[in-house]
Amino acid sequence: MFAAATTSGPTGGRRGRRLVAGLALLALLGAAGCSGSDDNNDNNNDNASGNNGGNGDGASSSTRDIEHALGVAEDVPAEPTRVVALDPYFSLPTAALGDVEIVGTSHLPFGDPHPPFVEAARVENTENVGWFTELDIAGIHALEPDLIVGVESFVEPVHDELSAIAPTVALPLDHAHWEETVRLAADAMGISEAVEVSLGDYATRAEELSARLADAGATEEPVTVLQFRSVEDIRIYTDHCSTRVLGDLGFTLHGADETPEGENALQVGAEQLTRADSSFVFYLLGAAGSNPEEAQAAFDIVSTQPLWERLGAVERGDTAVVSPDWWFNCGSPQANQLILDDVEATLLGE
Repeated sequence: MFAAATTSGPTGGRRGRRLVAGLALLALLGAAGCSGSDDNNDNNNDNASGNNGGNGDGASSSTRDIEHALGVAEDVPAEPTRVVALDPYFSLPTAALGDVEIVGTSHLPFGDPHPPFVEAARVENTENVGWFTELDIAGIHALEPDLIVGVESFVEPVHDELSAIAPTVALPLDHAHWEETVRLAADAMGISEAVEVSLGDYATRAEELSARLADAGATEEPVTVLQFRSVEDIRIYTDHCSTRVLGDLGFTLHGADETPEGENALQVGAEQLTRADSSFVFYLLGAAGSNPEEAQAAFDIVSTQPLWERLGAVERGDTAVVSPDWWFNCGSPQANQLILDDVEATLLGE
């Protein structure tokens, strides 16, 4: 999905070559790109001006190669200063945990442009670079990033174009192994230390909450994570970031032993809804990036049908509607802390 590329700017020889590549790609090649032809001269000029990866003290602007979902990104700055975080699932929340400047990101197509768990101050000056179906390549180029990071579904279709602008790191779209993906993004952005603190805080709280849930007997029976997308598309998630969080809390997932190998959910229609029944059902309407009105309309239809009322969890009142903003878009410690909040409030009344 990805390849390594070079980006440009007024700072170093390698970045100068990236600028030339990016300008050539966008038919904007001009004489300005020629200034980065001599690595040694460029580096000397950078050190003299204090423009070295954003470090005013003239520290070394080292680079490294990073393996990612689409190959190897070469010449990734050790301390990127201008990052485009393409997706709202992994790259943007991860970037928000560090002190890296986020110059561009994708706005969600419905509702608020950014996930609610991303601090507003971290995105108030970022430019919208388009949704993954129509990324604004020229706009990304104009931002002069020194690093582009995003999940592979955003990057793969335009990998060559992005790589010509800046080193591009593609993140695997693997919600079940969200922590590994977050660590890859953090490594690329040079903010691993800050991100590890946040991951540690999540792990500590999950362990404490798990013990309390066990003491209350809440984890003795399987639970369900049920998503409504349409009347025909209802999913019982069994291996997703939200279910991994529940697993960290000691729960087992209903339907896990029925899920086909390589799949993360059982797909059912309204006529198969009883397959979702368990001791407790967490259900969400829609997904990040989808039209919430369509999901609500589907649930309104299904929830008035007899099969919904026949679910034991519904009869007992053991259900809770939860937000897809973090139960679906759960590829970050910030989102998953909100899942812990929901479970604690719902099952422990706290």
